[in-house]
Amino acid sequence: MGDARGSLPAGLLLADRFWPDERGCVYDLATGERVSWKTFERREGPADRRLSRGLLDYGRLDRATGFEVHARRPGHRAARSYGRRLGEDLRSVEAIVFQVVDLIDNGRAGEPRAMAVSGPASTLRSVLGAVARASRLRGFVPLSARVLAGAAFGASGQLLEAIEGRHVLVIDWQERCRPAREFARQRSAVARFICRLGARSFRPHLLVSFRPGGHLLLTRRLESGVPAIETASLSRGLRLSAREEPAAYEVRPCRPLTSTAVSTVGCQSPLARALDRASHGRHAEAERSLRETIGWMARRGNEVGAASAALALGRLLLGRGRAGEARVQFDSARAAFDAAGSASGAVEAATGLGLALTDEARLLEAEAALRLAAFAAVTIGARREEAAARLALSRCLYWLERFEEAASEIASLASDKDQDAALMAAHGAADSPDTGLLARCLEARIALARHDSVRAAAAARAASCRAQSLGGPLASCVAHRAEAAVYASIGDTVHLQQHAGLGLDAARRAHAP
Repeated sequence: MGDARGSLPAGLLLADRFWPDERGCVYDLATGERVSWKTFERREGPADRRLSRGLLDYGRLDRATGFEVHARRPGHRAARSYGRRLGEDLRSVEAIVFQVVDLIDNGRAGEPRAMAVSGPASTLRSVLGAVARASRLRGFVPLSARVLAGAAFGASGQLLEAIEGRHVLVIDWQERCRPAREFARQRSAVARFICRLGARSFRPHLLVSFRPGGHLLLTRRLESGVPAIETASLSRGLRLSAREEPAAYEVRPCRPLTSTAVSTVGCQSPLARALDRASHGRHAEAERSLRETIGWMARRGNEVGAASAALALGRLLLGRGRAGEARVQFDSARAAFDAAGSASGAVEAATGLGLALTDEARLLEAEAALRLAAFAAVTIGARREEAAARLALSRCLYWLERFEEAASEIASLASDKDQDAALMAAHGAADSPDTGLLARCLEARIALARHDSVRAAAAARAASCRAQSLGGPLASCVAHRAEAAVYASIGDTVHLQQHAGLGLDAARRAHAP
């Protein structure tokens, strides 16, 4: 047996799990730790490799050559009584692996899954190794959150390109004794990578969270965990008017100048200015202003500002029915937020991407993007972004004619008071309807699809009350449309014509398409 360290090319994914760097060192992507990679002429191997505690993985490179990967940490001697405990550990490890294999084998396109495992740290390490091997044998790339956060080794874009288009198993070891800043950085990195996965493919990716401590517990839902600490706030790039470039801020007098008083001037951000124009029906001017803002901020290296402008432009285009162009802007915003390290912004952009894909009738891709966006929001503890992603997911499931699942998502939002408050506070662009209002309207549509006219009427009435409290023609238009659909389902043409007419008048006043 020989060490193949010197002959390993850098940047080549080995056995779907191991990554060699420029120095020839090999790292385990499942843990982020450095390992020992050895190749040998293939002969008959040990009877039971599971009992080799230092052996992480093994396999065949070709018919004549095999490989083994060993941990670099030293082993230890154990008493004879340890053998019985080892057998118990192996049985518990196998039970977890069977659960993961079941999730992998029964995965459907567009439906990423999550699994959380809690237990003693020593047992979980054995579980992690077995899960990583089982997943890579089934075509998944096991990838640790430590690698994504850059805490293990210098994970460059070359690694992300190597796993592009692959099934990925994200392994999140949630050890809370680490410093808060490191923990928040890892949460942010995982969330941004999840959004990247959802934007690139609709493969049934898998997320496994390992939580050391307590008793062994299995669940099929990713729980919220500890809310992440946001390490940076969004920078909007404040600037006053100048003639060298199209002004990012304009100065407007708040009252006429007089000889006895000095006027007050107000600075308006480019995003606020563009959205103000859109709300007054000047959509072409708003679009030009946002495109200029994206270019201006990108040239000055303000990635977050450019991403925020691209996100606003995507919402504007989506509201005008230009879903394909909106999708491009949302994807650009997600990539920029990812590069800037803004996890919450990446989740918002991924949600917008899912909405655009839904409008393009690319429903499987939309479902995958929205489910992963919701997972990412849970990872960083962003309740507002989670509510918006789950609402968009419910809309996608409605168009997939999976009404029971769509109703379940809406019901889970309505049953959680804190979540519902976050939902009501979640807004899109200035010319977009209130998210809470959209939730009630979608609830009415789902109830109609399930032939439940009573629930549909109640949801439409709640939407109307919400629109009245909000005010504004766009909210009124959306609410009247929901009520018109309810009256149409029961054959009440008088009230149908009434609400349709009121909705059209409100749409004209709101300059809505």
